[in-house]
Amino acid sequence: MNCEYEIINNEDGELEANLKNRMEVIRLIREWKADIVITHPSYDYHPDHRNASLLVQDAAFLVNVPKILPEVPAITESPLFLYTRGRYGNRQKPQPDIVIDITPVVREKAYIIDAHESQIYEWLPWINKSNDTIPRTQEGKIEYVLREYVLKRGEIKEKDKPVIEKWYGENAKEVKTIEAFEICEFGRTVNDQDIRELFPMFPK
Repeated sequence: MNCEYEIINNEDGELEANLKNRMEVIRLIREWKADIVITHPSYDYHPDHRNASLLVQDAAFLVNVPKILPEVPAITESPLFLYTRGRYGNRQKPQPDIVIDITPVVREKAYIIDAHESQIYEWLPWINKSNDTIPRTQEGKIEYVLREYVLKRGEIKEKDKPVIEKWYGENAKEVKTIEAFEICEFGRTVNDQDIRELFPMFPK
């Protein structure tokens, strides 16, 4: 799997939706020339998640404005901004806009989550008062993460089924585990054809 990442130095529980961080988000989106930007929903449980969402929403319009952060050229076409599925549902919009079949790559996702060792194996079990015994072996940890953080959280809900059928058609029955997204209207306005071009994994 090929990926790159950049870490912005903010301590847990201390992320603020301030001007400095907004400019940093604008800079990153412009430098990456992003087609798609994914953030937390604004109604998520953690203050860092909510502030990250607000920072991305505030940046969504400003990435196109040349006078904002002029040392990094503004992009001419907005990315598609998405909210990932959080712990709580959106009561005003319970159904996702886009679902992605991750069935073929569930184990790869488990390995990515496993890299967050302190959070997955120390902090979250403690805060959730979990009675689970964390496996000692690496293989056991991957199976634990696969079960608890990939398959459970990617479980298909009844409200997801019409959306899966929309995007996968006759292949919908093969979809077992998903990522679900809600479109943020502050970014690029898209139609179904635009979404299919941005997500080439959808059947034609």
